[in-house]
Amino acid sequence: MTSYKLKLQLGDFIFFQKEFILTKSIYYASMSKISLNTLQDLLSANPPLPQLIRGVTIDKSAKIKKINIIFDKLYYIRSQYKNYYIDLQSFTSFDDYLSKFSAKTRGTLKRKIKKSIQKGFTHKVYTSIKDIDEFHNYSCLVGNNTYQKKCFNAAIPNTNTFRNSLIEQAKENSFLGLILFFNNKPCAYLYCPIIDESYRYTYLGYLQNYSKYSPGTVLQIRLLQYIYSIPLTAKLFDFTEGEGAHKKLFATDSHLKVNCLVVENSLTNQLWVRTQIMVDSLSNFLGVLLHTLKIKQRVKKIIRNN
Repeated sequence: MTSYKLKLQLGDFIFFQKEFILTKSIYYASMSKISLNTLQDLLSANPPLPQLIRGVTIDKSAKIKKINIIFDKLYYIRSQYKNYYIDLQSFTSFDDYLSKFSAKTRGTLKRKIKKSIQKGFTHKVYTSIKDIDEFHNYSCLVGNNTYQKKCFNAAIPNTNTFRNSLIEQAKENSFLGLILFFNNKPCAYLYCPIIDESYRYTYLGYLQNYSKYSPGTVLQIRLLQYIYSIPLTAKLFDFTEGEGAHKKLFATDSHLKVNCLVVENSLTNQLWVRTQIMVDSLSNFLGVLLHTLKIKQRVKKIIRNN
């Protein structure tokens, strides 16, 4: 059963968390904008709670209230973010897509690919049922030793249930994974299945020792080269949550989206929600302070290496 962890954390350090066992987790794939007052319309008449509604597109000028109480339900807007995406149908080929970048950026991307080849990096694309075991084994081997796993437990799942889901995707021609190798040893992976007519940026992981070679960028370029080498089977490449420089660079546009946790409007749940909001505010303040003191990246590096 899916769970959602309400984390009390400062930066990357989690010091306490409350786990909600979800009755349902919904990804709202539609790009149409809705009012926050209609969130309840995404649920059934008397839904079992708690539920998580992710990816709700809202108007960029909308005023967001973190806590919305509608009847006996508490709608907690946990996160608000730009959802970057690539409109794949706007381009006829990978070279056509590259033309969206400035000459300087195109040169930088091409140099990164050239450097990866010169240093001994290769890649492999996985799409079929017979590819599943190899892709999953390699990605889990890398994932268990990544920064993403250590700090966020965000590595690709090493479970039979997840492996079986990859098999089902492959049967429907919606599975896509890439592995980056260094001297024939796996060092990075990228997993982007097709869901609701969009390639979804789901799992990226790489070994920290190879970060200077930009493995995420190399895999992104290789993936887009592959997508444009075959007939288009999706309309968009959805970068999902997060506003990193990587996503902004490769995207063609963005929507404003929110994730919403729906729970019973109880005093206990209100206490958890309001406590997290206060801790988040403190974390943001400390982040700004560390940035002002010009030691934020140094502190993050210490955390990653330990």
